[in-house]
Amino acid sequence: SDMQVPIAAPLAYVSLALFITSGLARIDAIGLLLYAASITAMIATFLAPKLWFSIFSFVYLAGLYFVWLFSVDVDRDTYKRYLMLYQRVMLVMAVIALAQFAEQLTTGTRFSLFEHVPKGYWIEGYNTRPTLGWGSDFHKSNGEFFLEPSFLSQFLAVAVIIEILFFGSWPRIALYGA
Repeated sequence: SDMQVPIAAPLAYVSLALFITSGLARIDAIGLLLYAASITAMIATFLAPKLWFSIFSFVYLAGLYFVWLFSVDVDRDTYKRYLMLYQRVMLVMAVIALAQFAEQLTTGTRFSLFEHVPKGYWIEGYNTRPTLGWGSDFHKSNGEFFLEPSFLSQFLAVAVIIEILFFGSWPRIALYGA
């Protein structure tokens, strides 16, 4: 349909409900003020003359960011363990992305798991493997599990920041950057 919601959205709210009922979640007061100011500013822009805006997109944005108003206190070692889990997943994604890139250079082919998933399960409106430019046959890497190469780049950028701030492994930074 036109209003697609990824599975992560309801899972985030189920997780938040579990954290709140267990008493582990706490609300960030400064975050709440900034969130309220942002939502107010967005609502104010609806009053400006324009041809069209998507109320679904606004509600979706407000709903997704609402979850980020809450946090759970953990000790530093636990926090670093969770960060390392993220880093390891992103290492795998970086290797897959580099393999996608190398596959085109060496064999000229382009394997994609999406080609084996029925079209009815695809999220529409995304260009999962766009070409480098108009008329090019060379496709950008998406790490196979990201909807678009830009999503992969954003997650890898976060991995670089985490690596610089917490772990300092230059080989991993180089792999994420590549």
